[in-house]
Amino acid sequence: MATSFEILQLPDIFLLFRAPYILQSDNGSEFAAEVINELKIIWPKLVLIHGKPRHPQSQGSVVAWMEDNNTTNWSIGIKFVQFQKNSSLHAGIRRSPYAAMFGCEAKVGLTMSSLPDEVIQRMQCEDDMLAVLTTGQNGEEPGPVPSAESAEVNFDTERASPENGLSRRENNIIAQRKGAHTSQLTQAERKVKRSRIDLAAGEPLDNAAVPIPLVHRGRGDPRNILGVVL
Repeated sequence: MATSFEILQLPDIFLLFRAPYILQSDNGSEFAAEVINELKIIWPKLVLIHGKPRHPQSQGSVVAWMEDNNTTNWSIGIKFVQFQKNSSLHAGIRRSPYAAMFGCEAKVGLTMSSLPDEVIQRMQCEDDMLAVLTTGQNGEEPGPVPSAESAEVNFDTERASPENGLSRRENNIIAQRKGAHTSQLTQAERKVKRSRIDLAAGEPLDNAAVPIPLVHRGRGDPRNILGVVL
């Protein structure tokens, strides 16, 4: 049964990124239909249809996260799993969904920078970070640490420059989305080409391999089910 927490979280997502056409749920069409009915009460113009469950292995990812972190708070775990999937390489678009959306790879604070771990561990405040960035990790004497005001001015200057800041970010986003679109077209063409292959009819007692759809198997599951033609 849908909870009030789930009902309230979906409008936050839909109003920020827009609503999808189809609402899919691993819990079945009854669950999705109930959520849709509740949403229609508070948002009459919203029209969704429920879809069949897909990627059931995603439930296993949330369960694994809860076990690793010794918690039963799945509503928090699902956000970490979502971030991990969005920041991982997608074979179809040949980049992460995060990069296709925002034009850059997802970052998790200083751990995603080029600074060594031992340097990051020594940092206690903003001045420490600015001092490291000023000296450049070469062991020279610390130079003057830029103030917060000068940092804001530099940021505004970069943002206003046509070659940097927002213009560069916009160009990155456009390039990433064009690349993702091209990769999706290539993937679709390969699928159409495979679907047009004529297969010879099997004879009784012939061995046969029935492929398992990707959405119904995990990474460690077999790709095919072996059988015998009767």
